[in-house]
Amino acid sequence: SATVDANGNWSADVAGSDLANDTEFTVTATGTDDAGNPISVTADSTHTVDLSADADDDFTVTMATGDDVVNADEADDVTLNIAGVDSDAVKLEIEVGGKTITLENNNGAWEATGDNASAVNSITTNDDGIPTAVEIDVTSDGLNLSDGEIDVDATVTDDAGNTATANTNEDITNEDGDVTQADTSFDLDTSAD
Repeated sequence: SATVDANGNWSADVAGSDLANDTEFTVTATGTDDAGNPISVTADSTHTVDLSADADDDFTVTMATGDDVVNADEADDVTLNIAGVDSDAVKLEIEVGGKTITLENNNGAWEATGDNASAVNSITTNDDGIPTAVEIDVTSDGLNLSDGEIDVDATVTDDAGNTATANTNEDITNEDGDVTQADTSFDLDTSAD
């Protein structure tokens, strides 16, 4: 039930689960006016449901290196490949060694924002304007990462507020020959020896 306000407006709560299960339905509202006369109005309702930021369950982030080691020559231009970003994505947050790089969709143009924006050299998008790679400088003032294994985690947010997190579980071989496992990680070795 609902009460009509002075301007003739009213609203009624509907369970979100009902809206998710049925995206097309007919609404009929009945009531009485202030003179006791019956009122009835019918309208069709159609809506979409968006419950996931990763509809195809294929969102990933990986390092574009052959040996999973970033050396001194490569450190200022490291490419992170991004796959499976849905077309309704509005934000990407990539955490590199505990420091976050934020990419935001500004009316179809992706740009780096936030404290570590200066660490982003470029953002590559496909023909549909969806990010596929970001080139970063891991030695920049914002990141200033030290040598050692560095985890990379990515979170995508869509325009409905849903989020999804990349989880690739790659095996990474360290320089000493030991094998470790992380969501996505790489070694940073900027020494000359």
